[in-house]
Amino acid sequence: MTEIQTKIEEIRLLLNDRIEHFEYSRKAKIPFKIHSFIEVMNLRMLDFCESSYLLINSNHIIPSLTLIRALFENVAVTYRISSAIDKSLQSNKLTEDFDDLITKISLGTRYDSDVSAINIMTNIEKLDKKYNGINKFYEDLCEFVHPNWDGVEGSYS
Repeated sequence: MTEIQTKIEEIRLLLNDRIEHFEYSRKAKIPFKIHSFIEVMNLRMLDFCESSYLLINSNHIIPSLTLIRALFENVAVTYRISSAIDKSLQSNKLTEDFDDLITKISLGTRYDSDVSAINIMTNIEKLDKKYNGINKFYEDLCEFVHPNWDGVEGSYS
């Protein structure tokens, strides 16, 4: 088993087959929102990791970069939620208007809706403050995802 396959298997082990709505509380909605977010993000991460791995092994490198860029976005929003949880635990109260934050991350869209999405660059920049260089790496991946020099001529000529 390769190192990548081992990491993919570690993500697979995080999966649950169901979420009990009242597992944590019959009144509080935030624990359920957090648990739901974690579970669906684990599924998304597993799907994107497995798909990236299949594309790379099939020598479809450029298409795999789209998924790898999306994985960075997944990590950025997960980090944002995780950081907000850590801050809330340290201060012994919800911070960063936590309910609004998790609702926007979980349910936000750019369509006309009641819940507007948070721009992904906001989350990437917060991750970059913790892990310097993430933003630059993300921007480099974007160059291969967009139909410009790196993504077209530079990759396929």
